[in-house]
Amino acid sequence: LRLEGLKSWTEEQGLLHFSGTAVYSTTVEFPGTASGRVELDLGDVREIADVRVNGAQAGVAWKRPYRIDVSKFVREGANSLQVKVTNLWTNAVVGMPQPDYTALRARFGVRFPDPPEWKRCRPLPSGLLGPARLVLSRE
Repeated sequence: LRLEGLKSWTEEQGLLHFSGTAVYSTTVEFPGTASGRVELDLGDVREIADVRVNGAQAGVAWKRPYRIDVSKFVREGANSLQVKVTNLWTNAVVGMPQPDYTALRARFGVRFPDPPEWKRCRPLPSGLLGPARLVLSRE
């Protein structure tokens, strides 16, 4: 599946209850004249982002702000960026059928009502929501 733009997986047909990892990749031109610190600001990520720049492991972002220092990995010209994003298992669980308590109730009676959480649960936004950008700062 190829996504056009950064948006939640839950907005894509067939991905409403997907839980797992997706890979985002792009190529970015970087000017050789820039100096100082270079950070990849991923914007909003749901939930964990594993970043590679030009094939090298640059870091993992697991909380806000989702920023990785990529200074030592970028080079003049074309740079390949790969971000592996993993969401929570929640969306898969929400998509599971509700438990059938018929056999338990037949044997033990109705001791507890159906859990109300099943009726209210909705999938959570997932993926790289962005906006993603390279941030240059002078040190």
